Amino acid sequence: MRVLLAGAEAIPFVKSGGLADVLGTLPKALAAAGHEVVLLLPLYGEIDREKHGLVSSGIRIEVPLGSSVEEAIIWKAPLGKGPAEVWFLDNRALYDRPSIYGQLDDAARFAFFSRAAAELFRAPPDGRRFDVLHANDWQAALAPVHVKLSRQGDPAMAGLGTVFTIHNLAYQGVFGAESFGLTGLSWDHFTMKELEFWGQLNFLKGGLVFADVVNTVSEKYAKEILTAQYGAGLEGVLAERSAGIEGVLNGVDVDDWNPETDRRISARFTADKPGGKDICREALLREAGLPRGNDVPLVGIIGRLAAQKGVDLIEARLPKLLERARVVMLGSGDTRYEETFRAAARKQPDRLSVRIGYDEDYAHRIEAGVDMILMPSAYEPCGLTQIYSLRYGAVPVVRATGGLDDTVVDADADPSRGNGFKFEAYDADALIATLDRAMTARKDASRWDRIRRNGMSTDFSWGRAAAKYTQLYELACSRAR
Repeated sequence: MRVLLAGAEAIPFVKSGGLADVLGTLPKALAAAGHEVVLLLPLYGEIDREKHGLVSSGIRIEVPLGSSVEEAIIWKAPLGKGPAEVWFLDNRALYDRPSIYGQLDDAARFAFFSRAAAELFRAPPDGRRFDVLHANDWQAALAPVHVKLSRQGDPAMAGLGTVFTIHNLAYQGVFGAESFGLTGLSWDHFTMKELEFWGQLNFLKGGLVFADVVNTVSEKYAKEILTAQYGAGLEGVLAERSAGIEGVLNGVDVDDWNPETDRRISARFTADKPGGKDICREALLREAGLPRGNDVPLVGIIGRLAAQKGVDLIEARLPKLLERARVVMLGSGDTRYEETFRAAARKQPDRLSVRIGYDEDYAHRIEAGVDMILMPSAYEPCGLTQIYSLRYGAVPVVRATGGLDDTVVDADADPSRGNGFKFEAYDADALIATLDRAMTARKDASRWDRIRRNGMSTDFSWGRAAAKYTQLYELACSRAR
C-alpha cells in the first residue's frame, strides 16, 4: 500500500512531545513491512533545511482556506536510511513562527494543513495514488472529513481509506464558531452530530466522526476514553462509533534506545551482561552532583511537569520520597512545579538533582543509570518513558492507567513475569507504598535481577505495531468501498 501519514511533528525534524517520537519512527517500520510511506509535516521555521537535507520539489499546490486560496511549496527529505520519505508543506506566513503551537491563528494553520493533506491524498502531485490517509491528532483531524466528503462525489476515490489516530484525547483543537469558515466546509456540518462542540468548532471530533477507522495508542486507553473520567467530553461521540475504537500500542526505535549499542551512555550493557549499568549509575550520580554509592536507591523522573503526569502526587510526598531515595529529574512544564522542584533541590542538593528543559542525551543517561523510574500519571494514552526504562533495566513504578497498565506487569502480583510495580488509586500515599514495594524488591539481588531481565527481554519494536496498522489500513479501504 501507499500510505500518506499526516501529523504536526516528528523526530528528528521537530518535537514538542511523544507524537514526534511516533511519527519519526512508525513510517520506517511501515516501510520495512512493505508499504510505501510518505510523511507530511508543516515546514516550521525552526526546521533546519540544510541539516536535514531538505530539497525543494518545485511542486506548488493551491489550498482553499476560508474565502481565500493559499499556496504552498512541497519540500522533500528522506526519513532515516530506508525508503520512507517526508514531504514538508511550506507556507511561511502560517508556519514560520517562534513555536509550533499556541499561535493565535492555530485554527487557520491546521485547517490549512488538514485540507492540504486531503488534497495531496486526493490528487498526489506525482500522479501515483495513495491507498490510505493516516491522520494523527487534532492538527490533522479535518483531513478525513475532507476525504470522506470528496469520496461521496468522486467514484475514483472509492476504496481509498482513512485512519485517524488519537494520541491524546485531552488536546482537541477547539476554537470559536467563527473559525468554522476556515475549513471550507458547508455549515450543514456544523452540528452536534459532526463538528460542533458546545457551540465551538472541534477539530478532533471531525476525525472521530468521519474517519473510516479510529484507533488510539494502547488497548487500555481505548477502553478508558469511553468513560466520563477519561473521555474529555467526547465519550458519547466515541461510544456512537459502531465499529469501535482500536488500541495499538506504540513501539520504540530499538536501534536508538538500545543499551547494548548506545553511545550516549557511559558503558554498554545487556540483560545477560548487566555490569555496565553500575558504571552508568556512578557516572549519572557524578553528572547530577549527587553523592556516589549504591547504598540508597536512585530514582529517575523524566517528562512534562504537569498534572497529567501525576507530578502533584510527587510534590505532595516529596519529603518522603527524598527520605527513601536520591532523585534525578529532567523535564519542564508548569512554572509552579518547576520552581517547587528547583527550590527542593537547592534545599537538599545531596538528594535531588533537577534539570529543567529536555535533553535527549541526558534522558538516555538517566534511563541507563537509575534503579527505578516514577510515572504516576493521572492518564497516559501510551507512554514511551516506561518502555525506554524497561529496555534499560530501570524498573518502572507507575499508576495502572492506559499504556502504563498495558506494558508494566506488577512483580508482586506476577513474580514470574513481573517487570515493574503499579498502583490503581490516584493517591500520593499509594505512590509511596508502591515505591516501598519496589525498594523492598531491590534488597533481594536475585529477585531484582529477574525483574530487570523481564523488562529488558520484552519486545517493544515497531514491527508488532506495523503489522496491526497494516490490518487497520486494509480495514479502512474495505469500509471505504
